[in-house]
Amino acid sequence: MKKSLGINKAVYYISFPLAFIGFILPIYAASMGSSVIEVGLLYSVFSLCSILIRPLVGKLIDTKGRKCCFIIGLFCYMIVSGLFLVGNSYNYILAARVVQSIASAFLWISINTMISDVSENSDRAYNFAVVGQNSSKGSIIGSIIGFAIIFSYQGDDKFIYVFGIYFIVAILALYTGIKNCRETINDCSGESENNSVMINGRFIKFLVITMILSTVTSLLAPIFLLYIRDNITKSITQISYLFIPAAILSTMLPSRLAKFTDKHGKYKLMIVGIMIDAVFTLIIPVFKSFNAFMIIYTVTCIGGMLSGPAQKALVSEMTGENQRGKAYGLYSFAAGIGGIIGPLAGTAIYQYVSSDMVFYIQGAILIVCCILIGTLFRVNRKKDLEGVNDKSMNKIV
Repeated sequence: MKKSLGINKAVYYISFPLAFIGFILPIYAASMGSSVIEVGLLYSVFSLCSILIRPLVGKLIDTKGRKCCFIIGLFCYMIVSGLFLVGNSYNYILAARVVQSIASAFLWISINTMISDVSENSDRAYNFAVVGQNSSKGSIIGSIIGFAIIFSYQGDDKFIYVFGIYFIVAILALYTGIKNCRETINDCSGESENNSVMINGRFIKFLVITMILSTVTSLLAPIFLLYIRDNITKSITQISYLFIPAAILSTMLPSRLAKFTDKHGKYKLMIVGIMIDAVFTLIIPVFKSFNAFMIIYTVTCIGGMLSGPAQKALVSEMTGENQRGKAYGLYSFAAGIGGIIGPLAGTAIYQYVSSDMVFYIQGAILIVCCILIGTLFRVNRKKDLEGVNDKSMNKIV
């Protein structure tokens, strides 16, 4: 990374409630009498609102700058914590998810674009991973605070204290973001493969694959904790223990894996990561003991740590540097479409077919995606080599 972005503290603070909300949301909604379908709606409405604004956010980032959109994202996340703080019904949770979708679009598209602005092709995946690690550290600290209050305080207003703390930390994130974040719109590296072409056939195919990946990976989002509760353990304490190994690894492993990715080929390591996720997802229904489930889940998370930064870095390398905001807006748009379909499909399969079938479907389609990614980049590599050979022949002639 050529220059510091000045976003580390803001990303760290704003991530405090993210893992806790993701963990507690299905259980919290179910405790209010929500059905499985209504729980799935909380995830799909998040994606629906996101895809409506993500392309517009991308264009805004390219025209108005990265920092202003980053600040808008921080402000909206502060509102999310405020809604959870005062909310006591399903409608409040639904409203919070709508605002969270807006916050997510502004914040993460801005971050992805800023990282791409200040990165070279040789360290882009690493830089994505470093910011991801920083977010994971904030999520872990925030979760520790949240669960410490949940488990130690016996009153009915325990969530008021949790989200009261998150709201204060969100204000701190907004302050540090305004103070420290710098504008990077003029910091493009000039090393992009396609400086003049934003949209091309390969990128469109990549977006389709991204949509498929998002669909299948979000199948489990609303029902994963319900599956654990129904098949592994009903203890909230034990459920939280299941996620500790993966959470710890997420604070140190992604940057190390990303260095390897930058060195040995992003699409190849993306395939390896997705394949790891696929294989171990397929065997989740087979082993339903607590320890086995913890190990399998941790390995699937390692697969995601390997493929995630590589996938984001490939977006920049396939598109032009002049419209990176638009590129990441389209990338997020494709992921958002999958995020709408996946939770609804997952809850329907879970409720009307079989709880195990969701895992088999996800694993099988992830393997198909690995084949599609390999085909896409292998074919493109052959075309690039043919182009180089043609240029060499023209020089000789």
